[in-house]
Amino acid sequence: MILRKLSVLKLTALMESYASNNNKGSLNWSVPRFIRRIKVPDYKDRAVFGVPLLHNVQRFGQALPQCIQRALAFLRRTALDQVGLFRKPGVKSRIQKLRASCENNPELSTFDDCTAYDVADMVKQYFRELPDPLMTMKLSDTYVGIFLYVPEDLRLQTLQAATMLLPDETRETLKTLLCFLSDVAARSGENHMNETNLATCFAPSLFYQQYGNLKTMTSASPKVRKQQKVPGVPIGRPDIKEMNENMASNQCLAFMIKQVKNL
Repeated sequence: MILRKLSVLKLTALMESYASNNNKGSLNWSVPRFIRRIKVPDYKDRAVFGVPLLHNVQRFGQALPQCIQRALAFLRRTALDQVGLFRKPGVKSRIQKLRASCENNPELSTFDDCTAYDVADMVKQYFRELPDPLMTMKLSDTYVGIFLYVPEDLRLQTLQAATMLLPDETRETLKTLLCFLSDVAARSGENHMNETNLATCFAPSLFYQQYGNLKTMTSASPKVRKQQKVPGVPIGRPDIKEMNENMASNQCLAFMIKQVKNL
């Protein structure tokens, strides 16, 4: 708690200093509130997908379900050389079968009849369907704001302060994912997936976006955007603010993957 209070002080000083000097004070950044918990959908009939990380800790003693941990281990062991890992889609029918196996057996350890792309797609879907994204609804704006307003030489310490404010189970899960993605990026000469490419694949799933009902608008097609008719967003295309924030979220995640050990 002492570390968190000090982190709040540092984060507030940095964000208010640089954010208020940009955009003529129009940034509505404020210290995130941690008292009220975010309501999540009912997940009582699920074991893995769409289940809060805290519930996993209470049930299994670990934030990430065993099947997701073993999926990451499987990919690290067998697939780091696969071209377009996380970018190339898997086969929908096999992914659905794999998801069902995980739901029925959260400690699933085998991935027979699946390709690396099937397993990678399932992992990406797991993070996309978390009730509260890894950067959390409360702190996503802060992470984005760091890359919109804070100078480059101060970003690492600002990110460290923000990350200290994440719930323990979320911070541990983020560390696990970033370390794994760093290993993938280290083999980018073979798999063509460097930090920037991986961030493009994962950022829409890890950051909460204000556009649309949740974080879906960032990856929605023009047809979907037209159907949703989000107030203030031009039909069929994002506005400048959204594009800048999407770019900042990608830059943030790419930086965190590259600097995970220092972070």
